[in-house]
Amino acid sequence: MMDAIFRNVLALQENGEDCAVATLISVKGSTPRGTGARMIVKQSGEVIGSIGGGRLENLVIREAKRAIEERSPRKVVFKLTEKESHGIGSICGGTAEVYIEPVISEPTLLVVGAGHIGLALSRLAKIAGLRVVVTDDRRAFASRKRFPDADEVIVVKPEKLLEKIKIGRNTFIALVPRGHELDLAYLVRLLREDAAYIGMIGSRRKTAIIKKKLKEKGFSKKRIDRIFTPIGLAIGAETPEEIAVSILAEIVAVRRGLDSPLGSLSRRA
Repeated sequence: MMDAIFRNVLALQENGEDCAVATLISVKGSTPRGTGARMIVKQSGEVIGSIGGGRLENLVIREAKRAIEERSPRKVVFKLTEKESHGIGSICGGTAEVYIEPVISEPTLLVVGAGHIGLALSRLAKIAGLRVVVTDDRRAFASRKRFPDADEVIVVKPEKLLEKIKIGRNTFIALVPRGHELDLAYLVRLLREDAAYIGMIGSRRKTAIIKKKLKEKGFSKKRIDRIFTPIGLAIGAETPEEIAVSILAEIVAVRRGLDSPLGSLSRRA
């Protein structure tokens, strides 16, 4: 059972899904399961395995979701007695101590566009410790030879992107393709995902045009305003390498909890 739990955790991580592992570390008296029972709780609340079912399991799921959200482990004690005795409404009569450990997927930078900026950004991101995925619809650009250090290099058209790549809450997206038509094609798909960051390169005029088209396609202002654009911190960057530095700096700031980094080029409502 333990091997199955670990295999499932690994599969979830590879799919970019956060989860938590709940382990019954101590029991006293009568409880549904014994010490060592484990279950996985996905961010959605779906579970794999069981630590006993019923009211106890429901409460553990709630605590596990909080642990994932806060990215912090916790130890919780449940009394399996009637509520009047400070219990959880169970009649088992025992006490269960549960350790809940969140398993957060590896932070991933999705570089959309395999041109000069994408190349420089992918190199810097690897140095910074991010998992890097590069995608482009041009096979001549999105190649392992051009991006030897990237974790994945994927040749795919915008409309098929989400069939090849899983976007999670620990995914950072840098849109640096070759034209605004592609920016729009990617954003129509990516804005519906729960990414940690979506940045788009381009001038303020281009930004205004893209936002207007997104609104016409039914996206809310709140959803559109998630886009960091123009992408990157305001450091006067000009070369592809300097622009890559400004983009990565903004991503680091967002990752560390600064939702609107000081000096950001973005002007979001």
